[in-house]
Amino acid sequence: RLWRGQRSGVRIPLPPDFPAGMDSGTHDAEERRLRLAGELLHIARPVIYALSRRASSRSSWLPFLLSVAADYASFKCSERADAFRAAAPEAPLMLGAGNRLLKILMWVMNPPAGLSAAEAAEMARRKQLWAYYLLRSPLFEAAVRRGVDGAVRATAWVPLLGLLVNYCRDMLVYFQKHHFYVSGST
Repeated sequence: RLWRGQRSGVRIPLPPDFPAGMDSGTHDAEERRLRLAGELLHIARPVIYALSRRASSRSSWLPFLLSVAADYASFKCSERADAFRAAAPEAPLMLGAGNRLLKILMWVMNPPAGLSAAEAAEMARRKQLWAYYLLRSPLFEAAVRRGVDGAVRATAWVPLLGLLVNYCRDMLVYFQKHHFYVSGST
């Protein structure tokens, strides 16, 4: 069996005890497909939301649910791609000068598993954006606003705390009405 470099086309003979799945590139191809699907869903989510919002009423749950489904599917695709990257088989520890060269070549062509710092930061940012769904219609009107209104009623008799909670509620309603009505990703 020969190992062929994807970009250079260089062919290197593989030792007989080399694992079978290492030379096929199936992990890389599947990871790339999942990563691409996750990114496309992440990019298409606002469009899906806007088109479904335009086709339905403001109080309809359909745009909200489609947006959540696209976001969840995007997250799961990216998560599966990360699992493929982490589970990619590594070259076995081989001794001998020729085998060390092969191990170095395999490491250069397929860097160690794990996300880069920028990728990890982006995935963390996307996870934090899930909190914005609490401020999107109709979930905001159905659950969050009722809870905030209850907090305002409960603290209305406390002089400064009542004013502060009421102010926070007014700001929350303002941002929900003018920003989160259409934006779930900023």
